[in-house]
Amino acid sequence: MTMSIKAIVLLWIGTALGLLLWRWFVGKRGNRLIPQSIQLAIFAIPASVYLLPDINLWFVFMALLVPVCAAMRNTSPLQAYVCMLALVPALTYSTRIGSAYLFDLSGHEVFGIGFGVAAVMAPRPPGRPNGLAPDILFALLILTLFAFQIQEGDFGARKLAETVTTMVIPYVALRRMISSPQSVQLVATGLVFSAIIVSGIALIEWLWRWPIYHSAYAHFGIETPGTSAWAKMRGSNLRIPATFIESTAFGVFLALAVIATACQRQIFKTRNRQYLALALLAFVTIQTYSRGAVVAIFVGTVAMMMARGLLARTFATVAAFGVLGALTFALASWNSGLEDIIRPEAGGKIEYRSEFWRLGTEMLRENAWTGHTSKAINEYMKEITGEGFVDPVNTYLYFSIRAGLTGGLVMVLSVLVPMFFLWFARRRLPTYSQQSNLGMVFGWLAIMAFNFAVTSFHERNPLWLFLCLAMTAALLGSPRRRMQPAISTQPQEA
Repeated sequence: MTMSIKAIVLLWIGTALGLLLWRWFVGKRGNRLIPQSIQLAIFAIPASVYLLPDINLWFVFMALLVPVCAAMRNTSPLQAYVCMLALVPALTYSTRIGSAYLFDLSGHEVFGIGFGVAAVMAPRPPGRPNGLAPDILFALLILTLFAFQIQEGDFGARKLAETVTTMVIPYVALRRMISSPQSVQLVATGLVFSAIIVSGIALIEWLWRWPIYHSAYAHFGIETPGTSAWAKMRGSNLRIPATFIESTAFGVFLALAVIATACQRQIFKTRNRQYLALALLAFVTIQTYSRGAVVAIFVGTVAMMMARGLLARTFATVAAFGVLGALTFALASWNSGLEDIIRPEAGGKIEYRSEFWRLGTEMLRENAWTGHTSKAINEYMKEITGEGFVDPVNTYLYFSIRAGLTGGLVMVLSVLVPMFFLWFARRRLPTYSQQSNLGMVFGWLAIMAFNFAVTSFHERNPLWLFLCLAMTAALLGSPRRRMQPAISTQPQEA
């Protein structure tokens, strides 16, 4: 059996496992919540990766996937996009015409282009989103990124095309399709679905100790990303990446999925099955060996409960995490593998983050307003330069170094301003479902606010932020008479 056939079989097994779990969690309502067109399409993704002989053909396939699914009955572009966004492998390739380099593309970016085309062709859903604050924040963020390129003297058609394809098209499509609380409910359901499916794939990776999708780089004959897409280890354990470039980015997504699962009680057949879904996602999160993902789940849970006014549960959650943390650190003194994973002094990445903060703040003090080029950053931080560049593990600091304090402020406001508006809107939502959705988005923003302090602005992290901005607009902009839940919220007895 060749590596390609073995990879397809294992990925199909993982995908089927995830789909079986999903159908069991939600019962017979699964086909109504997630159309069969999407449930079948998720099996086409792993086959396309290993059966198509050329990366450009695969990009074409990814671009057509959402429009084809949206052409099916009872399937919207938004459903297809959010249900499969996390299932698209992050294969990156430098596109060229002859010997002329154009720009880098990843699978999820081409997937977003297809979503943009399908969103324009589909009828716009009813609703009155309030687009002022989210759109202004998005525009400021894009202008800041443009400032990076102008500073480098490298701004032109290539950089403009990169920004449009990777950020502008997905955001505009999301703003068009997420126009009401009903569409917010659709996004939440789709994200839970994709998290459970990709968890099935992650379980296969964990059992085989093989990052299956990453072998596709060799299949297409392209270079792996500079941040080392192949297996990363921590405490002699594989840090499963699944469809993401690295386990850290996968951990961020899983943290969002845990909050969504906790808030979407109505989609599960029973409360016990909801708890089991949470246990599955928590287990997979642990297998990423990402300390940041675990802390993000805590931060997001506390923020979500506070937004929903569940003060007693908030204190109970803080106490439970405190007890679990104390027990884990106690066990680490008896287990060297666990100690390598959780203790800061045992993790080399902690030292790297400290050095990045020290050197970054020094550069910021030298030039707090106009910023530095990436070349200057690499030269100044050459002692922590890994594979030819500095890994910007703190997004706020990196934006400040590159564009001055103004750039850092834009990044901070991008997550804090939506949280501010949602906090003061939480009491005017009349139904339990709407309050759950607001709490979920508030928790997601809290997760992003934390993770941008320990991760970089790369992979699908910007897309999760754009998704939050679009959902915030929908929750803030619809009058009460339009804010009816898309799915019945009557709880079913276990």
